[in-house]
Amino acid sequence: EKDIQRCFTAQRQILLNAIDAVNESSATGGYIVYSTCSILVEENEAVVQYALNNRPVKLVETGLEFGVEGFSNFKGTSFHPFMKYCRRYYPHLHNLDGFFVAKLKKYSTKQGGNKKESEPTAEKKKKNKEDDSNASIADD
Repeated sequence: EKDIQRCFTAQRQILLNAIDAVNESSATGGYIVYSTCSILVEENEAVVQYALNNRPVKLVETGLEFGVEGFSNFKGTSFHPFMKYCRRYYPHLHNLDGFFVAKLKKYSTKQGGNKKESEPTAEKKKKNKEDDSNASIADD
């Protein structure tokens, strides 16, 4: 398990570095292809989701005509709905080694991502106000 964690941690950083190196205005369009020779969700959808949350990229169609769609949900974990654009290949289905392909398009040079989770929800805003009120009462 530690080896897997080391792999996906390195893969996250490699993918972020690749995204940072790409110019979204280039003649080739600012595309990045992320591919692994693994079928582990931790090395695939989870890494792509991390990039979506932390860099200005979006998933686009791979143009690959076969393969199984990437997971939008896996064992209680939800991923971006466009993960369906990714492709998974399985030895028992495709007569190939197992692997994964995602195609990302960079749309800005800013460092942030599409992270909706970072935006406070109404519930979090209410809790923050309550915490602020409680703090001012405690100060009195």
